[in-house]
Amino acid sequence: MIKVKKFAPGSYFAQIKNYVDKARKLGVLEYVVSDIVQKVMVFVGGFVIVRILTKEDYGIYTYVLNIFNIFYLLGDFGISSSVLQHASVHYADETKKKAYIQYGSKVIRLVSLILICVMGGVSLFYPFRTEEARRLFRFLILLPIFNNEIQYFQHVLRVELRNKEYAGINVISTAIHYISLIGFAFLMGLDGAVISVYPKVIIVLAIYVITVKPRKTYYGDGTLTGEEKKAFWKYALSIQVNQTLFTLLECIDIYCLGIADVSVNAIAEYKVSSTIPTALYFVPKSVMFFMVPLMGRKKDDIAWTKATFRKLVVANTATCTLIAIGFAAFSGFIIRIIYGEQYMSSITCYLILLVGFVVYAALQSPASSVLSVQEKVNVVLFASITGAVINILLNICLIHAIGPAGAAIATVVSHAFVGCILTIYLIFTLKNVKQE
Repeated sequence: MIKVKKFAPGSYFAQIKNYVDKARKLGVLEYVVSDIVQKVMVFVGGFVIVRILTKEDYGIYTYVLNIFNIFYLLGDFGISSSVLQHASVHYADETKKKAYIQYGSKVIRLVSLILICVMGGVSLFYPFRTEEARRLFRFLILLPIFNNEIQYFQHVLRVELRNKEYAGINVISTAIHYISLIGFAFLMGLDGAVISVYPKVIIVLAIYVITVKPRKTYYGDGTLTGEEKKAFWKYALSIQVNQTLFTLLECIDIYCLGIADVSVNAIAEYKVSSTIPTALYFVPKSVMFFMVPLMGRKKDDIAWTKATFRKLVVANTATCTLIAIGFAAFSGFIIRIIYGEQYMSSITCYLILLVGFVVYAALQSPASSVLSVQEKVNVVLFASITGAVINILLNICLIHAIGPAGAAIATVVSHAFVGCILTIYLIFTLKNVKQE
């Protein structure tokens, strides 16, 4: 008979086991596995679709989706994130929690109607490269209402820490997306590829409605005051602008390389070098994904928040440093096998961007998340805007001086600047709250 070794209570290993047990209960393993499965499905699905559509059709398909994504950058105006924040903070007050969830459900539909009008205007007045692209874009006009509803239900599950269900539905969603995309593209070509978004969102939305049961579970008699609604919208818009800026930052480097008139080969090499480091951001994001609703529930417990922040910094730094070292050690092998010998010169940028990944995980990710939970979103927004300006200025200067490596350095410096500012501000904020 095999005996399981028990660690002494209070020992270092006992604490680690305790954290692991808590993480398992919260569905951390399921979420990480689901994210990996999703990435595999995205890779396989992308591999298949480029072989079904002609090169010209795939180019049009990518172009149309890109235009849609540009005008959908503001998403649901941060309503889902605001529901997550305020419903988590008021989790112990069942009436108030339901009031925030109900209010979010109402206003998100109004926002969706506004976005549908915006998409309609885009289909009429945007200078599409071809009329075929304009026609295909019109198929997507109703998509925001489905996307916003799905995002809303995802955040409601997070309020309740129902992460296992969230992870499972995400895997189902990705599978349905690529089954629909491949099937419709095979049967109907380019038109089918564009239309295929609707079977996916309709089925996934139905799954969320059945799972969450909003009317039975979350509808009550609670209402929000005018001040509470004002605070709700202030948080929503600030957090959405911050998220939009982060998304734009991922595109700035390649955009600056393009206007700097470097060779297309250099741009391709930078794109290759950034693919894996950018994909690795899911690690610290996954950690904060689980911690945000928990921190919301303990927003006023400053001692717990300080202790948790320290643990997050240590855990993120240690985990992501080990991951970066592993990917750096096999950098030559990874680039050569995945992308080919012709991309070996991209290793320098690849290694620099791995450093940026660690800096983001150690400083920017935990500090920005904790400050957002503490509703210091204006500070996060200011730091993000300043970081974006620094990134652009450094790109302009360094790309001309040292080429693509300059773009990678600009990313690292931007993350370090934003992370340091937010971390220092958070430390002083938590210290002052304790003294009051």
